[in-house]
Amino acid sequence: MLTTVLALAAGLSAAFIALIGNRWAVRGGDRVAVAALVPLVEEAAKTGAALVIGAPILATHVVFGLIEAGYDIIKPSRFGLLAGFVGLVGHLAFGLMAGLVYGRLGSGPAAVAAATLAHIFFNAVIIGRLPAIGRWRGDGRRNRV
Repeated sequence: MLTTVLALAAGLSAAFIALIGNRWAVRGGDRVAVAALVPLVEEAAKTGAALVIGAPILATHVVFGLIEAGYDIIKPSRFGLLAGFVGLVGHLAFGLMAGLVYGRLGSGPAAVAAATLAHIFFNAVIIGRLPAIGRWRGDGRRNRV
């Protein structure tokens, strides 16, 4: 029970930190920010919150992924459900990566770095493919054709 409470606290804290940090990171609309800073902010928030609070890293990432999936599903977009599911799977994978690296090396910064690199690659693949499928820019607006 305590583990669940800690994971919920860490996941909620990470979601709040990421909300503030991501808004700051993308305020200029720069694609580099979306491609690199957002993953860094999210992975540092999730793994950092888990380590500070003493929650399991993987569970914290899953809680964060569920929160983000809920947001993706309720915001107006025809890709909401798909985006929510794909994002949840991604956050599960990033949590596995961070947890494995932390378990092996015992280093929070190494865990954040590994998860961030995986997140950057994931975003490049997913965002790079979605425009070809649905002419979606990744911000909920359609590309002009």
